[in-house]
Amino acid sequence: MKKISFIIYLCLLLPLNVASEENPRWVIDYGKTLDFDKFDPYSIIILNENPSPMMIEMLREQDKEVFGHINLSQINSTNRFYPMAKNEGVLIESKDEKTDHTLVDIKQKAWTKMIVEWIIPYALLSRFDGLLLDGIDSYLNRHE
Repeated sequence: MKKISFIIYLCLLLPLNVASEENPRWVIDYGKTLDFDKFDPYSIIILNENPSPMMIEMLREQDKEVFGHINLSQINSTNRFYPMAKNEGVLIESKDEKTDHTLVDIKQKAWTKMIVEWIIPYALLSRFDGLLLDGIDSYLNRHE
């Protein structure tokens, strides 16, 4: 339990330590196409879509750390795992037209199994330097 608390503590402090308006060091890119020039001022790049290992290596050659972004409470309809989520019955809201995301029921074991057995391993195969697990706040804000 202490290890988990320490990891959560570090995750909460990380943005405070690496980013400021004077020295922006990290960025999350939610786009589907990578524009390498816009990453110049950043040392940590967090990518929403799974780029090819070659693209990750190109960013590393520019001395960038590349993290994958995994949303734990929503899934995009273009995500390769969306059909599986639909078949497993974990989708609980229709998609948001602005973001093209559908909220999932994070309490279902089927979703946990998908995250642990499919989504995270697939992201790790992309050879990211690390993963940002995100989106719990979206679920909690809608279900308070």
